[in-house]
Amino acid sequence: HGHGDALISMLNDALLNLNEDDIKGTLNVLNTFIRKVTLMMKKDQISEEQGEALIAQAYAIIAELEAGTKSAEMVMGIGDFEVPEESSLGPIYPNPFKHSTTINYAVSVEGNDTEHVRISIYNNVGQVVANLVDQRMTSGHYSVEWDGKYKDDRQVSDGIYYVRLTAGQVQLVEKAVVIR
Repeated sequence: HGHGDALISMLNDALLNLNEDDIKGTLNVLNTFIRKVTLMMKKDQISEEQGEALIAQAYAIIAELEAGTKSAEMVMGIGDFEVPEESSLGPIYPNPFKHSTTINYAVSVEGNDTEHVRISIYNNVGQVVANLVDQRMTSGHYSVEWDGKYKDDRQVSDGIYYVRLTAGQVQLVEKAVVIR
């Protein structure tokens, strides 16, 4: 029960940062928060329901932040205050998953340029299972959902899949585990 309180206070810290317009600080706290909660669920320190609810709250705040920064950017024309320093992949949540998982990723491009971004899911023998993203994108934080299905809508079988992000010269791979 003490764990839950500590987590709630972390969320509150994030919200305090938010009120002070410290968007980077808030995102850092939230990402740390999500990692902590995920770890605690793995160690069975909190139930999956609790963990999922907390992480959903954190993502809701992140989504609001991103929506806020995007609209603020358009109004103020500030292009550089929420640009990721490098392209990244993750967190992927939930993971392992039964029905669907959300893949968070960041794209970093010079200035207002765009970069060709591709996110594909591979099985353990290197075959492409699904292509989730294949388009030119500007710098920013994004997420895409994978419903655990092949391109032709069949369910994939249990096991380890590889999420591969390609953005320009950057190639990153993370595991996603399907457990049904």
